[in-house]
Amino acid sequence: MPILAIKDNPPSRFPNSSIQETGLDWFIAKVKPRQEKALAFDLMEMEIGYYLPLYSKSIRRPDTGKLRTSILPLFPSYLPFECSEVPEPILHSNRVLKVMKIRAQDHFKAQLQAVYLARESRLPIIPCDQDAFEMGQLVRICEGPCKGLVGKLVNRINGTSLVIRLEGLGFAGIHVNSQHLAPL
Repeated sequence: MPILAIKDNPPSRFPNSSIQETGLDWFIAKVKPRQEKALAFDLMEMEIGYYLPLYSKSIRRPDTGKLRTSILPLFPSYLPFECSEVPEPILHSNRVLKVMKIRAQDHFKAQLQAVYLARESRLPIIPCDQDAFEMGQLVRICEGPCKGLVGKLVNRINGTSLVIRLEGLGFAGIHVNSQHLAPL
């Protein structure tokens, strides 16, 4: 798939509704590299709900020095979607490697909703590798849009970051105010 202009990316959430209130089961599609957005467009055509959290990454080109901004998936190679049963076109598409059904639906929906609220509130949230951080104390966010989210605390020079793990998707770092945290 070609590089998309910022305005041509799929919406992060389709349809724009609460993740926890749909009543449908959630699945995770493990997709081939760089196929997340294409699958999101396919799901939109089939009117299947999904949540593809995106973030902006800016780098300077070494040859020209120009700034290039890309819109990338927060959890590369994974796309959570919701439906009563997985449609055959998804299973047999050339984009999907496998589809996994979420066992703990309520827990997964709560985690996904917290990431959704963080993105909607424009809190800085970026992908991270668990090994990139020295894991610290387990904490819960007590205030703000991510209230109730649990993760490992990471102290950084420029503030406090919380590393969260979404079941089946991976890790992300979110910047939070340390006054909004309580130890577990």
